[in-house]
Amino acid sequence: MTATLNISEVRIDGKTQSRVEMNNEVITEYANAVQEGAEFPPIHVFFDGAVWWLADGFHRFHAHKQAGKDIIKAIVTQGTQRDAVLYSVGANASHGLRRTNADKRKAVMTLLEDSEWAGWSNREIARQCGVSDKFVAAVRDPITAKKQQKNRSDSALKGIEVRSDRIQEDEKVQSACAKTENLPAKETAPVVDEEKEKLKELLAQAQELNSELASKGHTPILGVCFHSFMGAVDNGPNHLKTLFVGKARFSRFGLLWDFPVATSQRKIAHTPLP
Repeated sequence: MTATLNISEVRIDGKTQSRVEMNNEVITEYANAVQEGAEFPPIHVFFDGAVWWLADGFHRFHAHKQAGKDIIKAIVTQGTQRDAVLYSVGANASHGLRRTNADKRKAVMTLLEDSEWAGWSNREIARQCGVSDKFVAAVRDPITAKKQQKNRSDSALKGIEVRSDRIQEDEKVQSACAKTENLPAKETAPVVDEEKEKLKELLAQAQELNSELASKGHTPILGVCFHSFMGAVDNGPNHLKTLFVGKARFSRFGLLWDFPVATSQRKIAHTPLP
């Protein structure tokens, strides 16, 4: 049933306030809203035939008083002060100003300190207070509470250690990358034309000797045989080759004149010989 009550008739001293403390800033904010004409949900009271016990809506109740209001809307339930206390421990579990862990603990302790309610199971107390049964177990048994706290601390510490290890690994990778970037560029063997120039020079000498022999009536050099072969060696993305140069050999009447060409095993970019 919803009714309009005189604020002065509503009792708030029956230990029906399950919060540790009131939030004055919220009360002031609500009071300003009331003065501006805002309408809040009705408070919830239990009526035992003589007294209206406030069970839910303490911030709204004090806001109306602060705003200078004499009356307030309320949901009225028939019941005793004890009924109001039991209802209050679950108040604000799903609406209103969010409860702190201290508020939840006080609600649970309200039931655990009562001779009748303390006999309830953790699950039932949890249902009445709007908390988990593990929370109730921790409040009921300090040893369990210490274990849960230790587990939370260990988990948090482990998380920090894991993040720290990851950060260190990332720093190592970044450091290695930075060192690699700072290294001087590895020089790639340039295309060397020195061997080809020497070969050209030898071939020119052979031609000159051939001409000289011919001018003196001698039989020209029977042949010039240039031996060379390419040994291809794949050397990564640049596809470098290894060049092996043999000798230029000249023969006259069975005699051999060797004009050695500098042998190169230097890795150079492959360029066809002229």
